[in-house]
Amino acid sequence: MWQEATVNPRCCIKVRTSALSACRKDASWDHAFHLLRAISSDGLQLNLIPINVVISVCEKSGRWCLGALLHRGLRDQLLKPDVITINSAVSACEKANVWQPALRCLASAQQCSIKTDSITFNAAMAACEKGDRWQDAVKVLEDMRRARRAPSAISYGTAVSACGRGQEWRWSSELVSELRSRGLQATVVVFGAAIAALENDVQWSRSLAFLAEVQNVRLQANVVIYSATISVMERSRMWQYAVALLKDMELSDVQANVIPYNSAISALGHASRWQLALDYLAWVNDSSIESNVVTLAAVTTACDRAGNWQQALHLLVRAVSQNLSNVVSYGAAISACEKNEEWKWALDLLSSLLAQSLEVNGVVFSAAISACAKASMWQHGLALYSRACSSGVERDVALTSSVINAAGEGHGWRRSAQLLKELHFQKQTLNLVAYNSAMATFRDAGQWREVIHLFQDMERDGVEVDAVARGVAVDACENAVAGPQAPVLLTHLQSAQLRRLQEVQESRRFSSAL
Repeated sequence: MWQEATVNPRCCIKVRTSALSACRKDASWDHAFHLLRAISSDGLQLNLIPINVVISVCEKSGRWCLGALLHRGLRDQLLKPDVITINSAVSACEKANVWQPALRCLASAQQCSIKTDSITFNAAMAACEKGDRWQDAVKVLEDMRRARRAPSAISYGTAVSACGRGQEWRWSSELVSELRSRGLQATVVVFGAAIAALENDVQWSRSLAFLAEVQNVRLQANVVIYSATISVMERSRMWQYAVALLKDMELSDVQANVIPYNSAISALGHASRWQLALDYLAWVNDSSIESNVVTLAAVTTACDRAGNWQQALHLLVRAVSQNLSNVVSYGAAISACEKNEEWKWALDLLSSLLAQSLEVNGVVFSAAISACAKASMWQHGLALYSRACSSGVERDVALTSSVINAAGEGHGWRRSAQLLKELHFQKQTLNLVAYNSAMATFRDAGQWREVIHLFQDMERDGVEVDAVARGVAVDACENAVAGPQAPVLLTHLQSAQLRRLQEVQESRRFSSAL
């Protein structure tokens, strides 16, 4: 029909509007614009109906810009938009994942006293959800109530989902409570979003309460609900609950995928339950569920944390053969080799990883450097650090601490001092292992001043000072006090620090007297 209306200038506006509706069915936005221009050029009286149809065509075809321009262009035609215009424009923005224009359309409608409905507000909230703007989604919900448009379960579900994406569990839980207080029935999607919001704040008991509520109101918990709850258990280091939830999911005949199994295996990895992680990997392989990169990386990490380097290597070989390896699986295997002082294997794996042109992070380099340090191959460790820096790897705490430790193993106090200056200039901090290694290196070299400075830096940076650090500091103090520079040493120590070191020194004397 639209072809005939385009070529026949005698067609009335009613016929051409019908032709525009045909364009909407086919999402033919270019033909719709051609017809709209033809209406104007043929001198026909333009009204709001064809413009609304064209905006709707833009919405269906994902041309949100054109829909928004038409919405603005109504003012030039001295036509006032109606609720259909606003809804089509906001929905076009929502489907195109652009939240700013959606909010501008809503604000424009409110300023011009254009009547809006629940569709308007729901579409605006959905745009905010997709744009990870949970605050704006909550504000739109508040505006909806202020405009006396009763929010539906869909309205609350969208707002809860937005808060879930923003990890704002307090807001999502409050909105679920408000939904219930209004006598509305929460859906599985709403509960899933509320549980997902609990992940980062380790609110495992709340997630179990939400799951229980799903079952109490006789909703069918799906794989999304179970995946979100098991993920909270993984983040909370509650592996027993993760395993129990998997069994509950299997008994409920839920159509499962690999995601909840990945989370459960990761939870087992945190607890060093590598045998059980392998059992679940075998179960996944025997079922219709297809394992992925995350699955094998999680099991390899479980073996790494348990120090089972041979099993970690076996899993990595399997991942490579199935084209399911990534930086995480390689990093876990290298870390497992580091724990068992298998430095040659660690270097071979790192070389293999670098040859694949994958982006290697500081954690992987630091594990290889630590492996070299443990095997007294500190020169290799320093060379790896140089390569990491030249490759643009971020010098994080793990990387810098490992190289300080490697330099300490080589008794290279000047190299350690140089690295410490670089880190101080970059405002980087060290971990306990690196501090202890650097302090021991300076103590052995008779550089007591550096030992005291590092001891002070530990407390300033909030690093927990352990017995090793205090022992090294006491050694430095005892050696220095015997020399002519003892008064200078004491001025470097605050009274609380000096008192703690004196307590360690008195404890040593008491032990030697026994």
